[in-house]
Order: sequence, then structure tokens, then C-alpha cells
Amino acid sequence: MVMEKVPIKYQLVRSLTWMDPRLLLNENSFQACISQLNLTLRIICDAGRVKEGDCDQIQTQFRRFRDSVLEGSSDAFRCFDLSSADELLYQCLSGCKEFSLLWELIQKMLPLSHGQDTVERGFSINKETMVENLKKRSLVFRRLIIDAVRRAGGPTKVPITKEMLSFASSARRRYDLYLEEEWTKQANKSKEAKRKAEAEEVEQLKAKRRRLQEVIDRLEAASAAEAEKAEQLAALSLLAQLNALRRRVSEKKEELANSDSILAEKSKAFKQQAI
Repeated sequence: MVMEKVPIKYQLVRSLTWMDPRLLLNENSFQACISQLNLTLRIICDAGRVKEGDCDQIQTQFRRFRDSVLEGSSDAFRCFDLSSADELLYQCLSGCKEFSLLWELIQKMLPLSHGQDTVERGFSINKETMVENLKKRSLVFRRLIIDAVRRAGGPTKVPITKEMLSFASSARRRYDLYLEEEWTKQANKSKEAKRKAEAEEVEQLKAKRRRLQEVIDRLEAASAAEAEKAEQLAALSLLAQLNALRRRVSEKKEELANSDSILAEKSKAFKQQAI
């Protein structure tokens, strides 16, 4: 289970031995480094992470870098701490145009060997830090405090400055200001939600009014047509239909008048709140 998660199971990570500073000093191990570098370049070139035309230049820069190490920095490479290999490579390669492509490649490769340890440790710290009803902002500040204490070397080694004392003495006042700001935000949010709901209600009333007006227009047109037809034919049945249409028109007009009254009240209230 552990081997399934570690980065070393990938061929690309296993080929990164060419970045080990100790192997640059010995001719036999350096040849092995060249082979591993070629393997690395082939893998990442197939993945589209490095241009094929840059591979030869990277190999040339790697050989020149090894020559420069033998000439002037071999002692630093023999005595370095294995955990600080990235720092040693940074000191030798960062900012050197002569080795720009090589340093760019190393920057891409170095994070591969670290896996997810840092992220998982962060999750463990978060789990220890969290308590019930803890908000995101409080968790962030707790993590900042923990990181600062660890950098200082422990709680007893944290420097007590004037800024820290001033910050601590004003903590209650800033907390009250924070609560006031949160209350204001919540009130504004509720007000905006209510305003939005009222605006939607006004739009719905306007749409209802348009539909009623359309129905009235159709009924009046049908009523006029039936009246003309009844007049021409002198048919009592048509007169009965005409009267029914006229009653429906009257009902719809009354409903339209009520809708206009409600719409006027809602629009007036909405405008007053907007002011």
C-alpha cells in the first residue's frame, strides 16, 4: 500500500539520480548520470514538457556544469548535506544564463521526489486545530500562529514585540468591529433579498396584466363579430352568445382593474425602498 503512493514507483522519479551532486565528481557515476538524464529527457519530451530541440542543449549544459564543478566547487559538492541538495543546485545554477535550460529542467523535476507529505501534514495539523463551530477565517489564523511558532523554534522562543502587544491589547475592539461588519453585511444581504423578491413580484404582476389585456382584446373582438353577425341574421341564439361574451369582458376588466391597483401599490412601495 505504501509503495503504491510513493513517487519512487514512477520511472521518471527513479531517473532523477542525475541531480545527485555526489555523482558528478566521479567519472563512472557521471556517465550513469548522463544515461539517466537522457531517460528523463525522453520521458518528459514525449509528454510535451520539453521541446525536442532543447534536449541537446540541456545535455551540453549539464556537461559544462559538471566541468565547472570540478574546477571550482568540488569541495562544496563533496561535503553537502543530502537534505539540502536543492539549495546547493540553486546557488550554483540560479541566474546563470549559461545553464538556463538545465536549471529550468531541474526546477520542474525537483518537486516530483517530495510526493504529498507536505500536503498530508497540513491536513493533520488542520485536524488537530479544528474544533466545533470553527469558521474558515479562524482556522486560517490558527494555522498562521502554529507556523509562526514552529519557525521560531517553539512557544518560548517567539519574540514578544511592541507590535504584538499592541495587536493583542486591541483584539477585543477589533472583534467588536468585525461583529458589527458581519451584522451589517447580513442586514444588507437580507434587505437585498427582500428587494429582489419584491421586484420579481412586480414583474409577475405586470406579466399578468399583459395577459389579461390580451384576453380582453380577444373577447371584445369576438363580441363585436358576434354582434354584427346577430344583427345581420336576427338570431336570438347569437344574441345569447353575445351577452355571454360581454359578461366575460366585464369580468376580465374588473380583474384587470384589481390587478392595476395591486401593481400600483407594489410599485410605489418598491420605489420607496429603493430610495
